[in-house]
Amino acid sequence: MRDLDHLEKARKIERSLAKLNPIEDLELFTEGVFGAAQQYIAYATQIYIGKHQDGHEGLTRFLRDNGLGDISEIFNTIDIIRQGRWYGRKGDSETVERLQKLLEEVKGWASA
Repeated sequence: MRDLDHLEKARKIERSLAKLNPIEDLELFTEGVFGAAQQYIAYATQIYIGKHQDGHEGLTRFLRDNGLGDISEIFNTIDIIRQGRWYGRKGDSETVERLQKLLEEVKGWASA
């Protein structure tokens, strides 16, 4: 994908997230935040360092290896939440707020 395609994909995922009830649909909401963050990161790394990681496997290491440790930690946190919510733990508004904040941090970095 081209860099702008990643940006548009991230925005499309966010439009889909807006249609969900984040607490009732927490698993899908969490997956969507994860996917949007991944797309914003792909966009920004392509712009900033001229390359990006396809897929999420190895993404945190790729970011660390390229001097982007802060974003690596944010993405890793989203991934940990994602894994926990997918396998049956109940979520609440605090989880939703945390995910929204993390995604805003990724977006802010990607658009800086």
